[in-house]
Amino acid sequence: MATWGDYVRTMGIQEGDVILIPAGGYRQTEKNLSRNPRVEVLMASKQAGTGFRQTGRAQVQTDRTWAERVRDVYSWARGALVVHVEGVEQLL
Repeated sequence: MATWGDYVRTMGIQEGDVILIPAGGYRQTEKNLSRNPRVEVLMASKQAGTGFRQTGRAQVQTDRTWAERVRDVYSWARGALVVHVEGVEQLL
């Protein structure tokens, strides 16, 4: 999956290794993650002109603290894609 780095910068890093990404639909992603929580997230930065691959475990939350934090900033979000980052690699 891919997302803009602006979302992650806006939300900040949580508890040292957690990134929050606003989840609009993500219903199929939620089903897939219930079977296998391993993810690779590609993030691009327009300003830096580079990208990063982050690997880890993820889940979509729609009714807990992380989801509420994301909805406070992005009212259109159904919840949050919560990624526990285990590795980061710069791509460009």
